[in-house]
Amino acid sequence: MKRISAIICAYNEENTIENVIRAASQSKLLSEIIVVNDGSEDKTSRILWHLKNEIDFKIIDIAENMGKGYAMATGIELSTGGIIAFIDADLYGLNPCHIDELITPILSDEADMVLGQPSETVINYAVNPFKVLTGERTVLKSDILPILEKIKTSRFGVETLINLYYKANGKKVKYISLNGLKHPTKFQKTSVINATKQFASEGHEIAITLFKNYDLIINNIINILIKEEQKMKIKEIKKQIVADMNKATNVGKDIEQSVAKAAQSVTEKTFAGTHYSTEKIKEVTHTVLTSAAEVAEESGSYVKEVTQGALKGVRAGINTITKKTMQAAEKDVKDLNGRAVEIGKSTLSGMQKGIKK
Repeated sequence: MKRISAIICAYNEENTIENVIRAASQSKLLSEIIVVNDGSEDKTSRILWHLKNEIDFKIIDIAENMGKGYAMATGIELSTGGIIAFIDADLYGLNPCHIDELITPILSDEADMVLGQPSETVINYAVNPFKVLTGERTVLKSDILPILEKIKTSRFGVETLINLYYKANGKKVKYISLNGLKHPTKFQKTSVINATKQFASEGHEIAITLFKNYDLIINNIINILIKEEQKMKIKEIKKQIVADMNKATNVGKDIEQSVAKAAQSVTEKTFAGTHYSTEKIKEVTHTVLTSAAEVAEESGSYVKEVTQGALKGVRAGINTITKKTMQAAEKDVKDLNGRAVEIGKSTLSGMQKGIKK
C-alpha cells in the first residue's frame, strides 16, 4: 500500500490544533503527519512543539504568513507519501474514522480526489454550494505535482485551482459527508468586522485564481461539450440498435413461419403417401381374401380348413406390413419436424449473434 501523508496547515489555530493532531495520530492509515505553521501569531507554535514531545509528527514553521496555498505546497514538497490527505486545523469533533473515510475511496480506485464536507455546517450538505471549497480532501501526489508552483501563489484560491485542474483533466471526484464533524464559520472565530474583511480578501483571491487559470475553465467547457456530444451519439447508436433488433426479430419470425409451413407441407405429403399405400394394401388384401373365399366354397371340407388357415396367415402378414408401414411413416414425419425446428433455431441463433457483434 502507498504511504499516506496528512498535511495540516495552521494559522492562529491555538484553540483546535491539538485535538486535530491527536485525532490524526490515531488513524492507522496515515504514514506521517506534517503540520505547517503559516506564520501564526498566537500560541499555535508553542502548542505544536510541546505536543511533539508526545506525538510523532513533522513541524514546518514559516516565519511570516504566506497564505494557505503556499503552506499546502510546502507540505507537499516535504511529504514522503504517494497519497496526500489535507486536513483543516480549525475542526471540531474530528476522529480517525473521518480521516479513513477521506482516504478509502482513493485506495479502492473509486476516485482521483475525495472532498469531505463537515456535516455540522450552517448550510445543509446536500444543497451546500461551497462544499467544493472544503479543506478536507485527499489526492494522489503524482496528480497534484504538475500544478505545485501555481498552488504556491494561489493563497485562498487554492481549492478553486485544484478543482479546475481536476475537472479540466477529466479526473474522478467523489464528494462525501463527514458526519459529526464541525467547521466553524469566520463569524464564530472572530469579530464581524474581521470576518467580513477575510471573506472579501478570500473572494478576491478566488477571483484572481479564476482569471489566471482561464485556460482550465476553457478546457472544462470543452469537456462538457464533448460529453454532451458523446451522449447524443450514444442515444443515436442505441436507437439504431433497437431498430436493427426489431428488423431482425421480424425476419426471424418470417423464417420461423416459412420453416413451419415447409414442415407442415412435408408432413401432409408424407401422410398422404402413407394413406395411399395403406389403401393399396387394403385393396390387394380384399382381392386375395375374396379369391381365397371363392376357392374355399368350391372345395371340400379339408381344402376349406387349409384355405382358412392360409387366410389367417395372410391377414396376420398384411396387418404386420400395414402396421410397420404406418410406424415408418410416423417416424419420418417426426424426423422431418425435428429437423425443421433445429433449422429454425440455428437460423435465429446465428442472427442474434450477428446482431450482438
